[in-house]
Amino acid sequence: MTRMWDVHILGIDPSRAFDTVDRARPLSLLKDVVNDDDTVRMIQAMLTDTTLAVRVRGEVAPHFQATVGSPQGDSLSPQLFNVYYEAALRDLRRSSPPIPA
Repeated sequence: MTRMWDVHILGIDPSRAFDTVDRARPLSLLKDVVNDDDTVRMIQAMLTDTTLAVRVRGEVAPHFQATVGSPQGDSLSPQLFNVYYEAALRDLRRSSPPIPA
């Protein structure tokens, strides 16, 4: 007997992955996992009220509010992305039909 399966492939562009993180999602996940309120508040301070500006040829554009993306350049950012990514995969697994044995 021949079995037919649907195959789903998930591709991630790692060069853009950090730029797409919705900052509210890792915070809500961390509040359920981390038992230390001070740690959660510190991470929340890093992710909220972030303003950015673009500089081109010495000209600086007006500052704007950043609400997506994991801040890059510190050791916490990859961990926040991992929390976000793991939750996304878990949600995907829940919404997918089971693979036949």
